[in-house]
Amino acid sequence: MPYPNIVWLLVDSIRTYPTDADVRGRLPYMEAFGNEAVEFTHCVTTAPSTIMSVTAMMTGLPAYFLARNYDDFRFDNRHYHSLSNVLKRHGYASYAFLRGQETRLKFKNMLDPVPQALWPSHLKHGLKWSNQDLNELLREVLKTDVPRPAFMFFHFNPQTRNESKELIVDPDISQRVADAHASLIRAGFTRDNTITILCSDHGFPDPAKGMTSEWEAKSRLSHDLVLTDDNVLIPMYIQAPGCESRRIDRPMSSLDLFPTLLDLARIPDTESIKASIDGESLAVVVRGEQPPSQARRYFRCDARLMLQTGRATAIRSQRHKYIRFHDEHRLPVGVAASPEGEVLIDLEVDSDEERNILLTTPRPAGTDEILARFRDEFQASEARAVEFQVRYLLASQPDKQLAGGGETGDPRILLMFEPDTAGFAEIGTRAARRTYPGGRFHLLTSDAGADSSGDSMRHIYETGRAGKLEAPSLGGERFDLLMAFVQDPESEVARQLIRLSESFRATRRLVVDCNFNVLRSNRYWTYRLRSLAERLRLAAREPSLLLSNLRTGLRVVRRQVLKRLGRWDRWTPPPSQKPENGT
Repeated sequence: MPYPNIVWLLVDSIRTYPTDADVRGRLPYMEAFGNEAVEFTHCVTTAPSTIMSVTAMMTGLPAYFLARNYDDFRFDNRHYHSLSNVLKRHGYASYAFLRGQETRLKFKNMLDPVPQALWPSHLKHGLKWSNQDLNELLREVLKTDVPRPAFMFFHFNPQTRNESKELIVDPDISQRVADAHASLIRAGFTRDNTITILCSDHGFPDPAKGMTSEWEAKSRLSHDLVLTDDNVLIPMYIQAPGCESRRIDRPMSSLDLFPTLLDLARIPDTESIKASIDGESLAVVVRGEQPPSQARRYFRCDARLMLQTGRATAIRSQRHKYIRFHDEHRLPVGVAASPEGEVLIDLEVDSDEERNILLTTPRPAGTDEILARFRDEFQASEARAVEFQVRYLLASQPDKQLAGGGETGDPRILLMFEPDTAGFAEIGTRAARRTYPGGRFHLLTSDAGADSSGDSMRHIYETGRAGKLEAPSLGGERFDLLMAFVQDPESEVARQLIRLSESFRATRRLVVDCNFNVLRSNRYWTYRLRSLAERLRLAAREPSLLLSNLRTGLRVVRRQVLKRLGRWDRWTPPPSQKPENGT
């Protein structure tokens, strides 16, 4: 039996319910499509941001497993499965219709952007495309007699840009999605031979709750930090050959889509893949072969990645939601947290999420037991995430940079960590201990709660009055190895940490980034040149894109020169558009 086609229609930032307040309510076309599909009414996204949530959907693994901070986000297809790569191994043609330059670059190893040779002449890589552009691109692709089976992924958005490149609302977003689906059906992607998913990646804060664009601008926050249900629950519809339409109220996670699609398509190596991911296949539920069960009790959603500050985690059950802030950067979003940085909401009696029952007096009966279960779930999932990172970071070193440099016996090792990176300290310490099992460790960190188990000695540095990092004396000891862990080596705090590291005596020194790449003095410029080289291929057809990158490069050079001369604080860079960190 031939494999079915797979069509995935994703509409960015759509809530699970219709509304007239803005264009981010459930689309009319979703209502119509749902009449002929299986609808999951309680699908929890793994992240309220596009890059993270789409990555989880395509891999069955949470994004906080696959990357540590946003700037270094790259999908490593050497170590992980992705839907597109698995399907291609089984003969599928793969096309991803992606609107933005950023997503085309970050997803290039996980999805397959439509080849540039098929683009209509007016499409440029340096511009964000409209929904109509995606439909025009689809028509060009369908003219080529697409091989079957095919996997097609679409990323629509209720916002678009006009001819003046201004961001505006697309009032026709529902019709754009309907037109794309109609074009596919006319081209032979019918209900009898195609699995179709229609969903969103995350919701969007409801302006009725005060979280308007004005609120975002005033608070300098973005929607990817909001963990209320309007932003965490997503519309989810699955249409598959032979499956009858119905509504399923059983909660599911967006992680479940990857294994569910493999099972529905009857891909042979599904079982081995499912053993390495977190998602749970719901194919038997979609087919109606088994009734929905409540086997999974908890569904996790993360705002930001593991090594970013201001990070928060929501864990949702059928009735309750638990929110945990990971550091002192608690954000003014939603209800107030307890002194421990926790929120617990009873969704059955507080669907608007306005009351943290941990702050009520007296607490409702059974609160302590419920809180204990959520804490256990959080700690277990967090421990698994850290262990996953440690194993990946050690396995991903082709040159074995951390595998020793002549240290013998029981080397004395000093580990230094950038401020506000408690997760980094735990990952780095565990990885270093496994690399040097006989080592005697000192940890220098700003986090009093950093891992100090084993034979490590923890020392705390602080920011002094002059704004410089200050550390306690370590008695003039000499270390066999000093490792400084930083995220952005060009940030001022990282520079200070590196300068601080030079005050200690060490036989061998390494500066390590959040991907465990050892940094060298010319790494910054190597990174910039590599980034520019990646864009040169695209610039061959777009001279304006090359000029734009050169202008950016000249600004970077100017900034670095002024920093070296100590004059950066007296020069104001030209205004630029805010990067889309949390789209």
